Amino acid sequence: MAQPQPMPHDPTDPTASIDRLKSELSNLASTVQSLATDQFGSAAGAMQDQAAAKVHELEAAIRRNPTQAAAIAAGVGFLIGLILRR
Repeated sequence: MAQPQPMPHDPTDPTASIDRLKSELSNLASTVQSLATDQFGSAAGAMQDQAAAKVHELEAAIRRNPTQAAAIAAGVGFLIGLILRR
């Protein structure tokens, strides 16, 4: 008994074109996701480093001027109290 021959690829077949397009879009989405993850990861790390540096600067400023830091903290607390009371 003869086995059926597979049909040659028909470039005008819309089903095959849609399947190829789905596959290409899936590959593109994976590539974009990978690139975004890499970029976001490096940006987040840089932001954490900058935040840590600012915290250290703030701690040094508080140690140099403790009275001024306490007065500023009291003023900020007073303003927050006024805002929340309304």
